[in-house]
Amino acid sequence: MTATLERRKEVLQLAREHNFIILEDDPYYYLYYGDSARYPSYFSLELQESEVGRILSAGPEVLLQAIDRHVCRYFLIHLDRANAVAAFYREKRDVFERAMIKHLSGLAEWSRPEAGMFFWFKLLLGDGSGSGDSEDLIRNKAFERGVLALPGTMFLPSGRKTAYVRAAFSLISAEDTEEAVKRIRDTILPLVCGGDRVPRHSRLREMSNTVWFR
Repeated sequence: MTATLERRKEVLQLAREHNFIILEDDPYYYLYYGDSARYPSYFSLELQESEVGRILSAGPEVLLQAIDRHVCRYFLIHLDRANAVAAFYREKRDVFERAMIKHLSGLAEWSRPEAGMFFWFKLLLGDGSGSGDSEDLIRNKAFERGVLALPGTMFLPSGRKTAYVRAAFSLISAEDTEEAVKRIRDTILPLVCGGDRVPRHSRLREMSNTVWFR
C-alpha cells in the first residue's frame, strides 16, 4: 500500500520490458485508511492497460447479475466491517504517531503508515545519519525495559544490519503506547548522549535535560 500510482506503473512497465513476474502480497487492502484514494493493484492496472482488460471491462456487470443476492449482501456487510476496522486502526496509528513526535523527534525518522497495523521507523544511531544497527538495542536493551518490538534485520533476507524497527499498534492502549515510546527514548539516549559528546540534534538536548527515565 506504500507504492504510489506512478511507482506502480514504473514497476509494471519494467516487468513488461524484462519479462519478470510481480508477486503482489496485499493483505491490508481493506485496512487502508489514508487520506488519498486507495491505489489500484498491479493486477488491476495490467487489466486496465491491456487488450485483455478492455475485452473484460464489461465482466463485473455481468458477474454481479449472476451472483446470488445473499452473496452480494454478505460482501457489502464485509466492506462495512472492513471500513470500521480501518477507522479503528487509523485512530491507533494517530495515537502512536503523537507519542513518536513527543518522544522520538530528533531520535528517529518515519513515514506515516496508510494501511495495516505496523509502524516502521529508523533510529538515528551512530552519527545521527541512521546508519546504525537496531538489533541489539531493540532485541535486548529495549526488551529489558519491557518493550517488545522487532529489529528491521529480521525482515531482510540477507540479515544485514539496519537502523529500522517495526512496532505493532493494533492492541496497545494509548497509555501503554506513551510509556513504550518513552522507554524506547530512554534506551536510545545513553547511546547518542554518552560521555562528553554533544548531541547532534537540538531537539535531543531539550529532551535529555527535561525528562530522563532510568
